[in-house]
Amino acid sequence: MTKFEVTLWGQFVVTPEYDGENYDHDDVVDRTFNRTVQELLKYDGVEDPQISGTITTGEFEVSILVDAASYGEAVSFAEPTIRSAFHGADVNTDDWESVPFEVLVHCVKAEADDEHIEAANQEADLIDA
Repeated sequence: MTKFEVTLWGQFVVTPEYDGENYDHDDVVDRTFNRTVQELLKYDGVEDPQISGTITTGEFEVSILVDAASYGEAVSFAEPTIRSAFHGADVNTDDWESVPFEVLVHCVKAEADDEHIEAANQEADLIDA
């Protein structure tokens, strides 16, 4: 197994109905970011979850470390796990498949030998092509 860092970038939209009369966009986004990290900590196979973003726009970057045999396996595990964490934080994910996310995956050298890193990078090049 090789350790991969999977980072997903995207944006979510907060609607005023989310928090009723107490709606405060910045507070809702901040709470959502915090709750998402807490949700990610509940999943086996997830290490070092991190989230950052721009509160005013809802843009975010979330990353996790995962052990996987390949680039594809890392993405196949990470993407639905991150979606589930957002769902657990009360983010509506019904349109998840139509959202244009950007995903970056790379090997974490400290956990992988050079042969595994080279193989993963070649696989990433093929998938990205």
